[in-house]
Amino acid sequence: MNPDPALVELTDLWYRLPGLVGDAWPELRPRLLAAVEEVATAPPEEYERRARALLGLLRGHAEVRRRLAPALIGRTIPTDRSADSGAGTGGRPALELARRAGIVLPGDENPAGRWLTAEAESAEAEHPGSWSLAFAVAEAPGRAAAAAPLGDLGGPVTLTVEVASTDAQVDVRTDTLTVPRQGPSPDRAHFLVTPARSGPVQVLALFRRDGNLVQWMTVNLGEQGVRARTQGLTRTAATEVRERGLTIQVLRGLTGHQLVVSGFGQACRAALTLKDRDLDDIARQVREPLRALADACARTSDTSPWPGPSLAEDVFERHTRLLAEAGCRMFRRLFFDGDAQLEAVGRQIERYLAADAPRSVQFITEEPLLPWHLMCPVEHLRDADVRHILGLRHEVDCVPLVPNATRAVTEVAIDTGPGVNVTLGLNRSIDRGGERDLVAKQEAYWRGYVEKGLVGLTVQDEHRSVLETLCGYGSPAEIVYLYCHATAHDPDDDGPEHARLTVEGTDGGILLRSLHDSGGALPGPPVIVLNACGTTFASSLSTLSFLTHFLARSRGVLGTEADIPAPFAAAWATAFFDRLLAGERIGAAVRATREHFVTEHRNPLGLLYALYCNGDTVLRPAIGPLPERPVSAPVPAS
Repeated sequence: MNPDPALVELTDLWYRLPGLVGDAWPELRPRLLAAVEEVATAPPEEYERRARALLGLLRGHAEVRRRLAPALIGRTIPTDRSADSGAGTGGRPALELARRAGIVLPGDENPAGRWLTAEAESAEAEHPGSWSLAFAVAEAPGRAAAAAPLGDLGGPVTLTVEVASTDAQVDVRTDTLTVPRQGPSPDRAHFLVTPARSGPVQVLALFRRDGNLVQWMTVNLGEQGVRARTQGLTRTAATEVRERGLTIQVLRGLTGHQLVVSGFGQACRAALTLKDRDLDDIARQVREPLRALADACARTSDTSPWPGPSLAEDVFERHTRLLAEAGCRMFRRLFFDGDAQLEAVGRQIERYLAADAPRSVQFITEEPLLPWHLMCPVEHLRDADVRHILGLRHEVDCVPLVPNATRAVTEVAIDTGPGVNVTLGLNRSIDRGGERDLVAKQEAYWRGYVEKGLVGLTVQDEHRSVLETLCGYGSPAEIVYLYCHATAHDPDDDGPEHARLTVEGTDGGILLRSLHDSGGALPGPPVIVLNACGTTFASSLSTLSFLTHFLARSRGVLGTEADIPAPFAAAWATAFFDRLLAGERIGAAVRATREHFVTEHRNPLGLLYALYCNGDTVLRPAIGPLPERPVSAPVPAS
């Protein structure tokens, strides 16, 4: 399908259209499908007429029109789709098309009257072959290559801008942008982009407020002009996110990875000399103690009745020491590799994260690279202790940028006013024909909320129905929760595409390759909780995994780094959902659940769970009270 913003948004709305359109849907659907096909195949000279005809079909449906409008405001028609666009322009603003079609009315346009814009022009005179790329705040999008609505941020606010490219050398001229309370910005964030080879150049620009990623743009520069795609938080969401005390970005540059660390009043850029194979090795080594711990817990998981999650003191001490040391080695390989600048930053990070109160830490990467929450930020092995492991002590979220995502999440709050729709995928063979009741209790947990009228529940326990849901053909849901078997990577196969989810029996299942070939955006979009073995396992050597697949199609993913014993997985999920449904931010709920099992049961296996989602994501309003818990003691030392 053509990647124009209106069609992308219409695709995301498709499964809600019957409810939004009402009785007119059976008559409208075939006309709409035909019009979409017409637009997707339109030659440049026919594009505008066909697009206006498509949008005109929806003009009379107020709710559909309201949802489509933000996808068009501030966007441009790609240059190869606009008949009158020439080289050096970004194409006709899509807003013009939307106005003509009656989809965008005056009341839909940005009430703040300000836009975050990107402009690029040739710097041939002073720097032959280079581009001058600038970002600013304007009162109108004008002819900018890209523009995103920007409302009142409670300013004045300073946005920090980071730009990276694997196609060009990027030289920073100015990397901050002042957003006044009113009017345009008095300055611009300015970068010089020098292509390293012939052909188009793709540039990634990130905008952070108080360390929190609020907007990003993918800008393409070439002979056909300038194109850009904007993703990020809405005006409301950008004011809701909390300040991040520490932000660590790992971006791909022309000569390798660039590490950008901001926090404790300063920012630092440095080249990360580690290659993808080195990063993969770090990830495998830091996961190994978790695998050993999971194996130790699995020895009691098959007993009936299950003795519970608590570990003997000697088992706890041995495994937490190994976890802390592996996390320390990860920290040392990243920051203490002989680069004086990186070492200085590493020591500042260690001091900052030594605080007793939980800090908020965000990692921003272009793809999942490392299990950051397992890092133990201490310089010396002698100081490594379970109390310093990042995911136990602090709130950690990882936001991988997904430039080809079929759904851009723009809000951190999930509206639960109408209730919460949950799709529950279960493998009933986990209960072994009634020998245990793990699956039965998971289902009963959610049916309890159904009985209170708080949750709309869809239960699926067959491969076909779960496959349809995961391919985006199911009903809209705010939460998709799978409690099943999984094989993250079969060593006998030739690639990660042979990974599978199993919801019937213990063999076969839904191949990742099948999902990748036929899957689209999941309507909602949901938070996906994959409570099965190794579902967030990813490697810097591969672009395909369950994690990368679902990140491009959902609000975020919570899963596991390695195999997990089924009884512990069930207990952990109940404790986590208690907190999430009670209105805790998802990042806080994950950290608190890990801490609960450490302090109450001397079991750190909750570190298997990794969060790839904005940590401020929250259900609003809450649909359940937070259960009373004993006051947690401090995390015991290893």
